[in-house]
Amino acid sequence: GGLLVARVERGWFIYTGYSWFRQLPAGVPGAYRLFANMISLGQMPR
Repeated sequence: GGLLVARVERGWFIYTGYSWFRQLPAGVPGAYRLFANMISLGQMPR
């Protein structure tokens, strides 16, 4: 899998090749950390 993050106009575009539907229910700690970081991306100062 992979992760692609790009700044687009006033927002962000995030593409992941990860299997979130498997990782999150399985309780994988790294998946939760990465998911939380993606959610908080818009809150980061420029």
